[in-house]
Amino acid sequence: MTEKRMKKYKIGVISVGDLSNRNMLSGTSFSIISALEQISTIEIIDNLKPTKKGRLKSLIEHRGFYSRLIVVKAIAAFWKLMGKRYLWPRTHILSKYYASQIERKLEGKNYDFIVSVKGSIELANLKTDIPIIYLSDTTFHLMLNYYDGFFNLSNSSIRQGESIEKQAIEKATLCIYISEWARNSAIKDYKAPEVKAVAIANGPNIEAKYLPEINEKIVKEHPQKCELLLIGVEWKRKGCDIAVETVEKLNKMGIKSDLTICGCNPPIDKKINKYTTIIPFLDKNNEGDVAVLISLYKKATFFIFPTRAEAFGIVLIEACSFGLPIFATDTGGVSEIVKNGGNGYLFSLADGSEKYAEKIAESFQDKKLYRQMSVNSFAQYKTTYNWDKWASSIMKNLEDQRLRETKSF
Repeated sequence: MTEKRMKKYKIGVISVGDLSNRNMLSGTSFSIISALEQISTIEIIDNLKPTKKGRLKSLIEHRGFYSRLIVVKAIAAFWKLMGKRYLWPRTHILSKYYASQIERKLEGKNYDFIVSVKGSIELANLKTDIPIIYLSDTTFHLMLNYYDGFFNLSNSSIRQGESIEKQAIEKATLCIYISEWARNSAIKDYKAPEVKAVAIANGPNIEAKYLPEINEKIVKEHPQKCELLLIGVEWKRKGCDIAVETVEKLNKMGIKSDLTICGCNPPIDKKINKYTTIIPFLDKNNEGDVAVLISLYKKATFFIFPTRAEAFGIVLIEACSFGLPIFATDTGGVSEIVKNGGNGYLFSLADGSEKYAEKIAESFQDKKLYRQMSVNSFAQYKTTYNWDKWASSIMKNLEDQRLRETKSF
């Protein structure tokens, strides 16, 4: 049950994108706004670039965007000819444009704080006296040569990426990261003061009304069939090939198993075995699609996540909220959610489907172990990874910040 709190602060939430879209950042922005509304009065400043909605009005309002877009696209084309990638959205040219848009919309506002979710580009060149709260799940330094889109970058792109991240962290009053993995990077790689950089875990990106109570999960009889679930939008990065091979090996071991992969499609030349079902991307703005997503979590026996690169993995929190034991790669911030031998098992990047199948089989065949892992997984959600806890922690940090400001005068 969501706690009711006195709304002490007035907060402006800024974003380049459309914050009403429940698919943005896999639903994280929408969930954060909902949680912030427990403790504050919210005003939205978003859509800082042209959108398809209200196209003519948007084009007129953001006419200055296109001259800048032509420049960064031309630079990107040059670097492509040189065999390098240039992250044109992550540039000071566009950062300064977004900053000017935000500054104009902030005129006459008396916010206690400004909040930006993964908004280093919006914040880097922003000029304001309003305290800034920067929320993120990673840093540019951690993404470099880690996520697919951050390989083979030009020196110019790397310099701008690092500069934008550094300036955003310096501009922020508080930097709140989803994991210690990301927080440590802010401190080590960008010299953020420890008191300024904090780690506060998110909750699941599913509305509370859809989430089960503990008894709904643990009183289930031990399943007769091993139902594996993987949710992700990038086939290669999420390790879907390993999951497909794992379900085939489980059946060869005599364990009746199925795998559902939701959110992405396999490569055209990828042959999918008869044990695997593919469900394309589900739209969280659509109630019917949300109902399908909930049914997948409720039906599943285990959550499998052989991801190759992951900042955190909100789907792992969602899996915990449905009491699912998790089998995932130990990379990025994943180990902060999955406790080896507790609510699941962690694997190295070098581990293949044989290792996954072996541990899943062991956990499926041991009814006592399965039940305890399920209980432990749900406990992770209840004690750590939920939005009530997040809101309480945010409130405490905002109050501590106000106290520090008072003492500094």
